Amino acid sequence: MFQQMVMALLTLSILGGIIGALNLVLRLLFKKMVSKTIFMFFWGIMFLRLIIPFLLKTPFSALNWLFLNNTTLCSVSQNISRENFIWKTVFLIWLGVTILLIISICFLYILVCHYYTLSGKCVKNASLDEMVTKLKLKRKIILLKSSNTDSPLLIGIIHPKIILPDRLNDNESQTLRYILIHEGIHIQKLDNLQKMLSLFCLCIYWFNPIIWVCYFAFGKDIEASCDEKVIKVIGQEYRVQYANSLLDMATARRGWHSAMVVSFGESSIKGRVAAIISPKKFSRILTIVIMLLFVDITTLFATGSLEDSNKTNIIEKSKSKFQTIIQSPPIKAQSSNFDSVKAGLSGPSTLPNYKGESLTLALIKQQ
Repeated sequence: MFQQMVMALLTLSILGGIIGALNLVLRLLFKKMVSKTIFMFFWGIMFLRLIIPFLLKTPFSALNWLFLNNTTLCSVSQNISRENFIWKTVFLIWLGVTILLIISICFLYILVCHYYTLSGKCVKNASLDEMVTKLKLKRKIILLKSSNTDSPLLIGIIHPKIILPDRLNDNESQTLRYILIHEGIHIQKLDNLQKMLSLFCLCIYWFNPIIWVCYFAFGKDIEASCDEKVIKVIGQEYRVQYANSLLDMATARRGWHSAMVVSFGESSIKGRVAAIISPKKFSRILTIVIMLLFVDITTLFATGSLEDSNKTNIIEKSKSKFQTIIQSPPIKAQSSNFDSVKAGLSGPSTLPNYKGESLTLALIKQQ
C-alpha cells in the first residue's frame, strides 16, 4: 500500500514537473511575443495535474506508455517486511513534512490577515465604487488603510480586502484609481485563490525542485497578466501613468507576506514597467501555435490512462506468480487420510527463520 502511494505521488510530481518545465521553456523563448495569459493556462493545467490524481482518461495519455506505469516497476523482493518498512518510512517522512508545511502556511496566512485587518482603518472612496461597477464585481470589497504596509496588497479570498499604505495621499486620486483597478482584476481572476493553491502544491511536492521554480515564475506571471488586463481597461494612452504609479508604490524589499498574498508593488517592478512602457505586438500565429501545443501537452500529461485497470491486474498476477516466500501452517496427520507417518517425524519440520517471514514444510510420506 505504501509503495503504491509513493509511486503515485512520484508519478504526479514528474508529470506536473514536465508541464511546468515546458512552460518555463516557453516563457523563456516567447515571453515578449505572446500574452502572459497564455502561460497562465499552462500553470492552471500543471496545478490541476498535481492536485487531482484522477482526470479524464484518453488513449493519448502519456501514462499509456510512460515507464512509470510499466509493470517492470513492480519488483518482488525476497524480504517483504524490509521492503514494506522502507516504503512506509519514505511515505511517513513525506507526510510529516507536508503536514508541517501546510499547518505553518495556514497559521501564517491567518496571522497576515489579522495583522493588516486589525491595524487598518476602513475608508470609503468613490473610486472603489467606480472600479466595482466597471469590472462588474459582485462581491463586497472592503478598503483599508494601514501603516504596516508600504505597498498596496490584497488579502482574503471569500471576503477580499484591499490594504492601502498610509503614505498614499488622498489627493493622489489617479494613482488610487489604478491601484483599485489592479487589485479588482486580481479579485475578478481569483488570483489570491490561485496563489494559495500553488502554495498548497508546493507544500505537497516540496521534494521537487522544478515545482519550486514554477511557483516563483507563477507569481511573476500573475502580476504581469494583471498588468496586461489593467492596460486594456484604462486604455493604452494611460500606460505611462500606470507605470509611474507602480514605481511610486514600489518597495525595495519583498515582505514575508508576499508568498501568500498578491501585492501591487513587490514583484519584478523593473520588468513589469519595461513591458508596460514598451509593449510588444503579440504574434497571432505564434499564439495559435502555442495554444495548439497547450492542447497537446494537456492531452499527453494531464489525462489518465485507459489501461490502468488492466495493468493493475497484470501486476497482481506477477506478484502471485513470482512470490518467493511461502507460508504453510503445520499439517496434522490424520488416520483417515494416512495409514502411517514416518518414524522420527512427530510433526512438521521448520526451516530456519528468515528476516521477515518463516518457511514451514510438512514432510509426510505416505506408505
